[in-house]
Amino acid sequence: MDSLTPLHRAAAEGLLECVQALVEAGADSHLKDSNGHTPLEMATMWCHRQVARFLKDAMWQKAKKTEVTQRQKLQRLKESLQFWHHLDECKDKFVRQDVSRERVTAWAKQKSVPLQWGPERGAWLLNHVQCTSNDPPPAKVKERKGRPKPTREAWNVSPNPNKPPKASVSRSQEVRTSTRPRTAPPTPDLRRSVALTREPSGRTYYKACWEDEPRPAPDLPLNVLKRELFPADFPSRLSSPLDFQSCSVLDLPHFCPSPDPQASPWTEIAMHLVEELQPGHY
Repeated sequence: MDSLTPLHRAAAEGLLECVQALVEAGADSHLKDSNGHTPLEMATMWCHRQVARFLKDAMWQKAKKTEVTQRQKLQRLKESLQFWHHLDECKDKFVRQDVSRERVTAWAKQKSVPLQWGPERGAWLLNHVQCTSNDPPPAKVKERKGRPKPTREAWNVSPNPNKPPKASVSRSQEVRTSTRPRTAPPTPDLRRSVALTREPSGRTYYKACWEDEPRPAPDLPLNVLKRELFPADFPSRLSSPLDFQSCSVLDLPHFCPSPDPQASPWTEIAMHLVEELQPGHY
C-alpha cells in the first residue's frame, strides 16, 4: 500500500549492514515511496546518521556515474555533429566553386578568351616532392668522422618533469612560423547549424540543419549542453597551448626536507596556521 521497498524499511530501522548489502545488490537509492520519500529521507527522519551518510554517498556515486555516461554520449554527439557540419560546409563550397566555374566559362566563351585554369589548391605537384621529403639535401650534408652526430634538444620545457614535451624543432613535414607553443585549431561553430530546444517536461532535443526531425540530447542540464556544443558563446579566460600537459602536484619534486616520520601530521598544520593567522583575530 505504501510502496515501501526493502531499502526504505532497512533505512527506517537503521540496519546499516542490511542497507549496504541491498545497495551492493543493486537497489535503487533514488526510488521514492507513495509519500515522495527516499531511503535517505527515511533514515534522516528516524535519526540514523550512519545509514544516512552511507545512503548519501551511494546516491552521489550513482549520480556521478550517470553524469559521466551522459557526458561521454555528449562528446560522441559533438564529434558526430562536427563531422557532418564539415561535410555540409564542403558541399556548399563545391557548389559555389561549380557556379563560379560556369560563370567564368560563359564569360570566356562570350569574350572568345581561352581558359587557362591553374592547378587547384592542395593538388600534388612533382616539384614539391623535395619540399616534403625527410631526407636532407645531399649537398649540405657534412660527414663527421670519429664524432657522433649531436642530438637536437627540445625547443620548450614540459610542465611535467616526468614526461618529455611533444613538440620539438626537428619535427618533420612541418613549417614552424614562430618559437611560441602551438595553439589548438579553432573548433567548428555549430551555432548556425544546430539548435537546442527544451520541452516543458525537461527533456532537451537538438535539431540539425541537415536533418528533418529533432533528436533527444543527452540527459544533462541545458547550460552544460550549450557550453559543450557552442564554446564560442562561453569564451575561456585562460588559454593553454596545444602541447600543454597537466600534472599532479604529487608528481612534482619536493624541495623542502621531509618531516619526521614519527611526528604527527597535525604538527605541520599547526605550524602553518601560526604563520597564516594573526594573533588576536582567531
